[in-house]
Amino acid sequence: MPIRPENRRRYPQNWKSISYKIMQRAGNRCEVCGVRHGDWGWRDERGRFQRVRARPFIEAGHGKPPFYTNMRWPDGVVREVKIIKIILTVAHLDHQPENCADENLMAMCQRCHNLYDINFRAFNRHRCHGTAPLFGELPIQVKDPNKLFELLRANQEGIPCT
Repeated sequence: MPIRPENRRRYPQNWKSISYKIMQRAGNRCEVCGVRHGDWGWRDERGRFQRVRARPFIEAGHGKPPFYTNMRWPDGVVREVKIIKIILTVAHLDHQPENCADENLMAMCQRCHNLYDINFRAFNRHRCHGTAPLFGELPIQVKDPNKLFELLRANQEGIPCT
């Protein structure tokens, strides 16, 4: 995720080298769902990433993602999909940018990072802006990060999340 200007001072000056080290540790893959940094594809109705080769789209003049196109889904049906490019980010598991210990940092794709942060953001929205908290409306309740990772991995494998 981009660092907001008002939070920039909370990050160490060597944040780029720290985040690079975490990405290397993860093999340039999301440590939750396993997608590779820079891959092109779309997410199916269960959130699983369906990888595509970029070259045919570039040669057809589509340009850079995101864009919409028709693709054959794994079930054989052709549907319109949004082609995206996977961008890895580094998440602070305790939501504290000052804590850059290796065990507090994890490489995540934007989808997994947003899912990880959803309760934290709802809480801050409520605290800072007085808006109603979204906790009752969230698709999954996240109190334990390991539970989130377990649910996300299960969903990647096609196991229904309850």
